[in-house]
Amino acid sequence: MPISEERRACLFADASMGAGLGHFYRCFSLASELARNSIQTELIIDSLRVAKGEVDTIKLTERKWQGDPDFIQKIADGTDIIVVDSYHADVEVYNLLSSLTGLGIYFDDYNRTNYPSGIVVNGSISAKSLNYPIRNDIEYLLGPRYQVLRREFIRARRREQRTCITSILITFGADDLRNLTPKVLSILVAEFFSAKKIVIVGPGYNNIDKIRDASDGLTEIIFKPNAKGMYEAMYSCDIAVCSGGQTLNELAAVGVPAVTIQVAENQSLNINGWEAAGFIKNVGWWNQSNIFNQIVSSIQFFQDYENRILAARKASEILDTLGVERVAEEALQAISLGNRKH
Repeated sequence: MPISEERRACLFADASMGAGLGHFYRCFSLASELARNSIQTELIIDSLRVAKGEVDTIKLTERKWQGDPDFIQKIADGTDIIVVDSYHADVEVYNLLSSLTGLGIYFDDYNRTNYPSGIVVNGSISAKSLNYPIRNDIEYLLGPRYQVLRREFIRARRREQRTCITSILITFGADDLRNLTPKVLSILVAEFFSAKKIVIVGPGYNNIDKIRDASDGLTEIIFKPNAKGMYEAMYSCDIAVCSGGQTLNELAAVGVPAVTIQVAENQSLNINGWEAAGFIKNVGWWNQSNIFNQIVSSIQFFQDYENRILAARKASEILDTLGVERVAEEALQAISLGNRKH
């Protein structure tokens, strides 16, 4: 639904090595979709380092915006749409942003705060289990129908399962703060020595030497892939070992089952939902003593071709990958009708 007159959107995201990449990916994808519908967009993030390799027509601005009301007032005043994706912005920041715009859109993962009027988006598989307050001034877009994925994962070709596991993906986000990659790789080299291991190294990794030391002749290390590179890496693998953030949703879009390790509390709902659906096997928290034995047994479970087929089928039934288009359409309808959400 292109808009005839020029409209403007500002998107604010937590986006730094410590915050991970999920907030940035969601906002970048939505900003790109809005731009394709003739909305002038600007994305404000803590660090441009996380955006390296991503190419699009939207404007990127580097600013630690969460505690800077003067900057927020200057850049957001008079916008048609603001989007916020943050675990750190307090309710006063949300209220300020809401007062400056025609429509506020707020990404949420766990019913984090008392949002101002607008649209709350939670695309998690477990979103509908949260007790969001019923309010006339908030529209809730909940569940995988509204999961915002990067453009390369929308209508993505899904992986056709091979009879045997021949390649395993290892990925732990932007920075692998728990130093899991070399430990998991060592286990896979020892227990699944005939399988290719594809290791993703994010922009904040400081354990590259340890990863190289753990590698064997069938290990491929991919440094800081962009969205296209990440899709291709996922598509080439039969199974993944990963944490429980946005990567899980992208794996579901491609149809690659996963063995997950939880590294943060905010991953609980996503992990629990996908495990209940039968798409993943979760081995528990990163610091539990028995997780590496459980990784081996979980991969052995997925060595069964039928188990992988069933897991991939469950993912395709739940996630159709079109969430960003639906969220953008809701926003465009709201501003075209002149609906102010506050």
